[in-house]
Amino acid sequence: MSAFTPYPVPPVGTRTTAALVHGAVHDVTVPVYPPSPQGEALRTARKAAGVGLREAARRAGITATELSGLEGGRLTLASGEAWTRLHGLVNGGSDE
Repeated sequence: MSAFTPYPVPPVGTRTTAALVHGAVHDVTVPVYPPSPQGEALRTARKAAGVGLREAARRAGITATELSGLEGGRLTLASGEAWTRLHGLVNGGSDE
């Protein structure tokens, strides 16, 4: 298995949304992250290949939370090479 080190991405702002908290709807403020073209491409390819989030994360040797963060722009990787390797593992299942 391959090891990837996801790094946090700072939010670019906040937005207000409704959330169910203790049985009541409340307005909550949540962070907004910049779009991640690499993450969006990874999610699109993963879904097109019919690979679930947990299975893809297992193949890459990271948690499903980390993979979700990478796909959603909350986390990033240090290099384009790391993104390419991750894409291959998630969609092909091999680091060869």
